[in-house]
Amino acid sequence: MPSLASIEKSFPSIVNFVTTRIGNIAWRIAHVDRTWKLSRVAIETHQAWFDERNVAADCCDFAGDELNNDLSDRLRAWSEGEQVCFADVPIACAEFSDFRQHVTECCRQIPWGQTVTYGELARRAGRPGAARAVGRVMASNPLPIVVPCHRVLASNGQLGGFSAPGGLVTKQRFLDLERVVVA
Repeated sequence: MPSLASIEKSFPSIVNFVTTRIGNIAWRIAHVDRTWKLSRVAIETHQAWFDERNVAADCCDFAGDELNNDLSDRLRAWSEGEQVCFADVPIACAEFSDFRQHVTECCRQIPWGQTVTYGELARRAGRPGAARAVGRVMASNPLPIVVPCHRVLASNGQLGGFSAPGGLVTKQRFLDLERVVVA
C-alpha cells in the first residue's frame, strides 16, 4: 500500500482552510481512486503551515468543489457548537492496516456529544484487550475532528492523551464544544 505522503505527492490535491472561533482548521483533499477524499486535517494552523505548503491565506473558497465547500460549512458549524456528523466524509485511508481502518471507521461512528473508552473502541473494532493499540491508532490520526479521536477517553473516564496541537487542552475544548462533561 502507498503511504499517505506518497498519495499526497502522487495525486492532485488541494489544501484549504476555514477560520473558526477556535482558530484555523486546514485540510488537504486528494484525488484518489477517481474521487476526492480527505487526506489530512490540521488544527490551529498558523501562517507558517500555509507558507510551507505554498498556500495563500486568502484562498479559502474553491468555487464548485463540493467536498471543500461542504467541509468548510461543517467545520465552521462544528466549531460553533452545532451537532455535526462527519461520518460520511470520504477519507483517504487505503494505506492504513486493516486494524487501523476498522478502528478509524468505528471511531467515526461515535456520535457528537458522546464518548467511549479506548477499551470500548477496541471491543467495537472486534479486538477486546487492544486498548493500547487503539490508543496508538488515535495518536496517529491524521484527520482529527472528522475522525473524532477527541471522543475517546481513558478507562477511568479521564481525557487520556491527545496528540493534536494543544494536547489535552485542545481535547477538552473539543469536548466542551460538544457539551461533554469529563469526570
